[in-house]
Amino acid sequence: MKSQKSLVENIPTSGLGFNAVVVLVVINCLLLVFQISSSGSLYERAWWPTEAQPMPCANITIAMDENLDMSSIDLSRGEVRSFRAHGIATRLIVEVGSYRNGPRTFSSVVLTSKRLNNLHDILYECEWATADSPTLKVKARAIKPDWNMGELYGTMVIVCTFPKDVGTKSEGGRLILTAHYPGAFRTPERFIALTEMQGEYNASRFQPPYPYDMTFCGSPLYGNISPQRIREWIAYHAYFLGNRTLFIFQDAGGIHDDVYRVLKPWIDLGQVLVENLRQAEVYEGYYHHQFTMLNDCLLRSQTLSNWTFFFDVDEFLFSSGDKKPVDLLAENARNNVTQFLFKTVKMSDGLCLKENKRESDSHFMAKISRKWAFEKLVYAKCDYGWTTVESRKYAVQPQMVWATGVHYSEHMKQGKRIDMDPDVLRSYHYHNTVNGRTELCKEFPKNPNGEPNSLKVKNCTIDKSMADLGPAVRSYEFAMVGEQPFIL
Repeated sequence: MKSQKSLVENIPTSGLGFNAVVVLVVINCLLLVFQISSSGSLYERAWWPTEAQPMPCANITIAMDENLDMSSIDLSRGEVRSFRAHGIATRLIVEVGSYRNGPRTFSSVVLTSKRLNNLHDILYECEWATADSPTLKVKARAIKPDWNMGELYGTMVIVCTFPKDVGTKSEGGRLILTAHYPGAFRTPERFIALTEMQGEYNASRFQPPYPYDMTFCGSPLYGNISPQRIREWIAYHAYFLGNRTLFIFQDAGGIHDDVYRVLKPWIDLGQVLVENLRQAEVYEGYYHHQFTMLNDCLLRSQTLSNWTFFFDVDEFLFSSGDKKPVDLLAENARNNVTQFLFKTVKMSDGLCLKENKRESDSHFMAKISRKWAFEKLVYAKCDYGWTTVESRKYAVQPQMVWATGVHYSEHMKQGKRIDMDPDVLRSYHYHNTVNGRTELCKEFPKNPNGEPNSLKVKNCTIDKSMADLGPAVRSYEFAMVGEQPFIL
């Protein structure tokens, strides 16, 4: 085997190859000298890509996903340094919905940066613009119904009240909102919030009779929601409140295919409306934008119904009186009641009653597994070892309220707020029963007080007010939408 030649032996001693080698050696020596004498700056510039050149900044407007006007900055002296922004922390405003409330009043629901609003007194302005009349401009009223909740974004209701009626001759027009940034360099955000076409305005939309007697506004639904529990809830409340009720459901990921399947018959009847909120999840807000969507639902219902209810899909309204809900609401309206609150009775989410003690466990479980939740969860007001907070929910005349919250509204325009007598109206709260698709009955206590049990609750009382309505609700559901599947 031949021995390999050394590297030195491979270097040519004459000709073009030799000359090329000599040139390369000289260049590398020169680079080494320059590296030592200039701390490597020339060497680095020779071997590494050059830095990006600073952007020219003099007397121009720079657009970096926000409107910056830096034309007033003096760049005539010194070495001009550039500052290049990347990413977005929070938006000043995220539009959700805008509504006309009457001849001269409009309201817009938005998400807004909590940090900017906490640090600065941001000015919000409203304009009404038409093709033939001068533009009207007013300062907006900003209501913050959930300001202590959430981190990045808070809910804001922007109310625009003009000094005179606008657009009431059906001439059409545009509502324009402007939000001013703090500081001198950011140009205000100005956008069209609402457009009315010619002939669109109709004064009758803002006074009764409305399309519905009642509207239900619930919190956004998320997680692994049980279709059966939603089926039971909508069937019961359609039965209890009547067919002139609109139920608005907010989908934040919880209305999956099976849930939508049980809602679809009621959608076809015009009693259920589903709103898809899933893209809102990219903006961090409290409890899947609960306050935001409740306020949007409130404003939307102002032209839909006489009253709007706010409670959740694990809560069931109940009245032990003789009056129908619609008659009860009409009576409160006559008494100048704008808002009423009703108490909530907490129900056990795992204790069920076995009335026939001789029935075999297998036969009993097969039967009770097909019962509806409010038929089998009958243990109420248990002692859980801590003091439970008395929860309340409420209803309002939406036309009389500027903005709202989860448990009551602090922003009434007029009228009074009352506490409803629990015998007249209350709700039963079946906490932890909707988000999950398992059998609810965990234990069957021997005693009426719910004891003994391994859930560490005691001193319960048996309340079958809801359970006794099961057969009537099932019959009503069948009459309205036909046979429905049991999808746990």
